[in-house]
Amino acid sequence: MIVERLVQLKPNEEVLLVVREDMIPHMPKFLFLLVWFLLPFFFLFPLISFGIPGVVVFAFAVLSSILFLIRYSLMRRYTALIITDRRIVDVEQAGLFTRNVTELAFTQVDEVSYRIQGFWPTVLRLGTVCLKTSGSAANVDFCRVRQPMRVQDLINDLRQLHLTAEQRNQAKKMESLTEELTQEERHQLEGRRREKERSASLDSFFRSSI
Repeated sequence: MIVERLVQLKPNEEVLLVVREDMIPHMPKFLFLLVWFLLPFFFLFPLISFGIPGVVVFAFAVLSSILFLIRYSLMRRYTALIITDRRIVDVEQAGLFTRNVTELAFTQVDEVSYRIQGFWPTVLRLGTVCLKTSGSAANVDFCRVRQPMRVQDLINDLRQLHLTAEQRNQAKKMESLTEELTQEERHQLEGRRREKERSASLDSFFRSSI
């Protein structure tokens, strides 16, 4: 699967949602590359009539268009926002050999919002999902998402679950620490009581001997 190539899942980790950029905003670029690829074939015979220079121009146009089509398809294929039951992974394929990966725990996310700007994005319900983080973690903006409110709701629900679980774990730790401190105090009090009893028994012994 593509997800397994993008991120190494932990044991028993489940992928809940894989968010990708919508195809519609990329259509002009895709059509341009397609025309760039097909156009040399319409001028194939005129180019061949120029001899070797024409063949070089034809080969350069076709190969360059194929290269850009491959680069474009890889960038779109391997750019994704992966939401699992444990974390959020933002994968950005910036080039053929460049990939940026940002991983966030749900407890690191302070705020989840989305932004829709423009007429067509409003009609098509395309927007940007924005994750504001705490500490040194980088903020994440994932653009051209269809129905970004659905992604926002899912992340907020998972955040709430993880924050509640973390609060429970902290409460348990506090209880255990309190119990340990109480036991230690009991031991100290017991030692002091025994010391007082020993001192009282010695005093009574010396008084009776006198």
